[in-house]
Amino acid sequence: MPEPVLRIEKTAGVVTLTLNRPQAMNALSRGLRTALVDAFAALARDPEADVVIVTGAGRAFCAGLDLKELGDQGLGADATEAAIAGADVIRAMAACEQPIIGAINGFAITGGFELALACDVLIASTEARFADTHARVGIMPGWGLSQKLSRAIGIMRRRNCRSPATTSGASVPRRGGSSTASYPRRSSSGCAASSPPRCGRACPR
Repeated sequence: MPEPVLRIEKTAGVVTLTLNRPQAMNALSRGLRTALVDAFAALARDPEADVVIVTGAGRAFCAGLDLKELGDQGLGADATEAAIAGADVIRAMAACEQPIIGAINGFAITGGFELALACDVLIASTEARFADTHARVGIMPGWGLSQKLSRAIGIMRRRNCRSPATTSGASVPRRGGSSTASYPRRSSSGCAASSPPRCGRACPR
């Protein structure tokens, strides 16, 4: 039986969603996007789910939209918008009542960076790497990266991150304010699970 593209685990009110396409750096294929949207919709009906953790399997958190899959449609703005509209993960996260913790275990690139910024709290491993490569691959940010990142870390740091060759480590977003702490890679998810927001659904989002 093939591995699911999204692993879902629940322990003591903490639901962990693990992007499970490590061979593709957890790129957001349509199947994975649909699974995430369905998972967040199910959380709205789960009274025992207090907090959500989003993380990735392997060495990456998420590499963004699956460019190989998008290649069949072209990489223009229309194709990107159509892919997002078909299964809008960020909208599903925004509608989620529970606080969302991003346990950033590795690379968070382009759409993966946007996925991280959609979380309420980021806990990054020391091996986390953040990069915006929209300009390099010739696609437009579809989930508000250009606005959200400026608000999170300030306009000057945002301008530096816009360089196609720039990759930031965990300490940079932590100093800028978008990440609250950094831990060794094997510990980031465990730290997120051991110290979730105590107010659960009562925490304002």
